[in-house]
Amino acid sequence: MIIEDEQDIALLMATAMRDNGYRVVVAHDGAKGLDMALSEQPDLILLDLRLPKMSGMRVFHALREHQVDVPVVVVTAWRSQELVIEALRLGVKDYLSKPFALKDLLEVAERALTEERLRRERDALTEQLLASNQELERRARNLVLINRASTTLTSLLDAHDVLDLTVQHVVEISGADYSSALILEPDGQHARIIAEHPGRKFADLRVSLPRSPSVQRTLELGFPYAFKDATDYPILENQGQAPSLEVSSLLLAPLVARGELIGILLLASLGLPRTFSDEEMEICQTVASQAAVAVANARLLQDVQQQKRALARKTQELMEESSKLDAILSNIADGLVVIDPTGRIILSNPVFREMVGLPVDRSLRGSLLAGYFTVANLQSLVFCAQDAPSQVCTENLELPDGRVLKASATAMRLQPTLLDPAQEEQIAGVAIVLRDITHEVEVDRMKTDFISAVSHELRSPLTAILGFASLIKRDINRSLSPYVDAGGKASRVIERILENITIIKNESERLTRLVNDLLDIAKMEAGQIKWQMNETDLRQVIEGAVAATAALAEEKALVTRIYLPPDGLPPICGHHDRLVQVMTNLLSNAIKFTKQGRIEVRGWRLDVDNGALHTSGPVPSVYREDAAAQSALSALPLSEGEWVVVSVVDTGIGILTEDMSLIFDKFTQVGETLTEKPKGTGLGLAICKEIIEGHGGRVWAESEYGEGSNFSFALPLQSGDSEEAEYSIEDEE
Repeated sequence: MIIEDEQDIALLMATAMRDNGYRVVVAHDGAKGLDMALSEQPDLILLDLRLPKMSGMRVFHALREHQVDVPVVVVTAWRSQELVIEALRLGVKDYLSKPFALKDLLEVAERALTEERLRRERDALTEQLLASNQELERRARNLVLINRASTTLTSLLDAHDVLDLTVQHVVEISGADYSSALILEPDGQHARIIAEHPGRKFADLRVSLPRSPSVQRTLELGFPYAFKDATDYPILENQGQAPSLEVSSLLLAPLVARGELIGILLLASLGLPRTFSDEEMEICQTVASQAAVAVANARLLQDVQQQKRALARKTQELMEESSKLDAILSNIADGLVVIDPTGRIILSNPVFREMVGLPVDRSLRGSLLAGYFTVANLQSLVFCAQDAPSQVCTENLELPDGRVLKASATAMRLQPTLLDPAQEEQIAGVAIVLRDITHEVEVDRMKTDFISAVSHELRSPLTAILGFASLIKRDINRSLSPYVDAGGKASRVIERILENITIIKNESERLTRLVNDLLDIAKMEAGQIKWQMNETDLRQVIEGAVAATAALAEEKALVTRIYLPPDGLPPICGHHDRLVQVMTNLLSNAIKFTKQGRIEVRGWRLDVDNGALHTSGPVPSVYREDAAAQSALSALPLSEGEWVVVSVVDTGIGILTEDMSLIFDKFTQVGETLTEKPKGTGLGLAICKEIIEGHGGRVWAESEYGEGSNFSFALPLQSGDSEEAEYSIEDEE
């Protein structure tokens, strides 16, 4: 703003200022200039001292009286040094003497504006600094109070003591008339006053929490809530147990620890209503939070102490159980060793250490099992237990000194924990039980040798009996029957003789089959039978067995149907005649135990991929992919790869559940509940098992009593084009 009475100079100054980006207003006398200065509030005033109506000094004094703190630069032609000094003393920023250069005018104006801007910034910063200092002092004072409360609270180990000091501190800090701490009960609708200050007017009072939206908001959001007028607030009203409290204003702060609401801290004004400031609410909530944590810690300490006592009792019980277990492990006759997944020993008993030739009192914990016990098939036994954790894997181990140990391995499974129920089951190790069966093996060998010798000795008289029975029957038919009158007494005697000879011949043949079965099972168990393994077509095996049992099926009016994939079954490496023997035994059993219905032979394929079972072909319904996991098939220790499976399905009487584990045992026949049990040696299925397992396969059965049975065997598909396996030799006849 320019206040100049000489219009030419005023125009010159205004033009120069506008050309440099300033917005300019001009007044030509002092009175008008004062009015415009008061209304326009300019950033800078260029003021002449000699003005009509009101001098420049009077204008300056009037501006200060109106508290208009605008920088003023005096532009004058007066040469009075005293006047200039007086103007500067009163607060004029600068002065410019007429005549002046426009450059000087612009410099003076810019300098005055810069100084004013810097002054305002300084004043603003000063105000901010003062306000910050005041805020820091206030916060420091609050922090001292809060820190003192926090230090006291965290040093206490009892929840009641914590709450007693909490209500005392909040009353001291906030200046409230009353404070109490309420702990929520499990139902969430009631609370109990644990501590209060001053006095003990409501101590241990159980109150019902009101269903006020404000209280609900406080509890749900975890923030404090203040009631300026709480005369009708019912949380401490008379509930039949104590007199009511005359509350005028109220502040509620939730006690929240680890995200859980455990109670409420209550502050009340009992006199005139008051407004709780944000600072008071913040302090109250801070103390409430610290109190809640301290209460939770006190409770946790109490729980820890209880758990510690329980742990001590449990430890004592475990030590007693451990002593019992050590006594059991030290006195059992079998060797026991437990290894972790890396093969290191976790536990071993004295019998095991004696078996491997170590001092019985030496600890093997942490040592590699392979470093002390190197026996063929041991590693494969461990792998079997790890791959099939739900089964017990067994193997006979032959030691270098000739002893034979029966090893049973079981995987130790870790179940998912309560903290992480989704965690997959893990294998913690393998427990191996070793029993010295050297004597049993020797006895079994002697038994096998005895059976073999007796069987060989029985063959000669049986051959003679069969031969002579056939000759006698032939001679009677040839030499006597034609010469005896039919229907006469002699004819009847001859018929009776022929019937007896037939019985002798049939029983001799049955005894011969029994002897042959005994020889087979004895040689198989002794490992004396080895088969020539060639590429074998299972279709021919199945058809041959069906043809061999066709007469037996026709006697009972049964039909045997064969179901194979359209492209047939792939060839396997096996012994043709022995596989025909297996199929014949299975079909004979199915026919014997089926009175009516049908017999089915189904050939199909099974692929084991990462433990998953995939079937194809004419699969029995129980083994289709949607049901295979629930069948006995899923429990078989089948290795990864492709298998050919043959199933014999009948609609016979079925097998009782309790008999299923016995059907492949020697000399065992099930079905004693029948009035007429089919005749047999009880060795057929045992021989089938030995033959199939000799081919590297597996045989199993499933049955539902009264509905029929399903006998199946699986043979592995051999890789390679060799027509004969390396281990094959001629069958010993």
